[in-house]
Amino acid sequence: MDTREQPGRGLRLLLSLQDVTPLALQAAVLQRLSPRQIALMAPYTRPHRLRVLIQTLSTELLAQTARHLDPQSILDTWLHLPDTLHLQIAKVLCRNQDFSTAARFAECLAPQQLRNLILGLNDPLPVLRIGARFGNVPLLVQSLLGMSSSYLRTLTEVSIPNGHLPLSVAVLSGLPARRQADICRQLSPAVRAALEPELRQRSDELCRLLAADQA
Repeated sequence: MDTREQPGRGLRLLLSLQDVTPLALQAAVLQRLSPRQIALMAPYTRPHRLRVLIQTLSTELLAQTARHLDPQSILDTWLHLPDTLHLQIAKVLCRNQDFSTAARFAECLAPQQLRNLILGLNDPLPVLRIGARFGNVPLLVQSLLGMSSSYLRTLTEVSIPNGHLPLSVAVLSGLPARRQADICRQLSPAVRAALEPELRQRSDELCRLLAADQA
C-alpha cells in the first residue's frame, strides 16, 4: 500500500502534463514551487525527467526539498545523479546543520558513492555527525574499509572529543585486528585510553597484538 502523501489537484495537473511539457518550462515551474511541493511531486515524476530537472535546480533548493523527501521514493534517480551533486547537496545540508537529512540520503548510496562523498567532504567533523545518524552502520564501515590508516586515525582523533566514541568503536571494530592495532598505536594517549578498552572487548586477537607491544 502506498502511504506517501498525494499531491494536490494543482500538482496532479502538472504531473499529468509532464510528458508534453518541455523540460525548460517544467524546470521554470518547479523553481516557483515550495520545497515541500517539489518533494510531493518528485516520486511521481518520470525518473529520466526527474534526473534532468534536479540538475537544473540550485543546490540550496535541492537541500531544502530533501528535508521533505524520502530518498527511497526516488532511489533510482538519486543513485544515478553525479557524485559531485551528491557532495554539493551534502555540503549545503551540513552548512545548515541538517545532518539527519544528510544521513538519510547518504546511507542510500552505494559503498563507493558513499566513500566518494566522505572524501569529498574533506572534514572529519561533518562525516562523524552524518555517520552518527546512520541506521546502516555496516554500510559506513564498508565504505571506510579502503581508507588509509592515516585518515581513520584523524577521524578517530576528532571523534572522541566530540562525543562520537560509539561510532569510532563501530567503525574500527569492523576492521581487521592488525589494522585496529596499527591505528591504536598512532593515537594520542587520551584518545587511545578512551577507545582501546572498547575495542579490546570485541577482539581477542587485538588484545594479543597490543599485549605483544608491551612484552
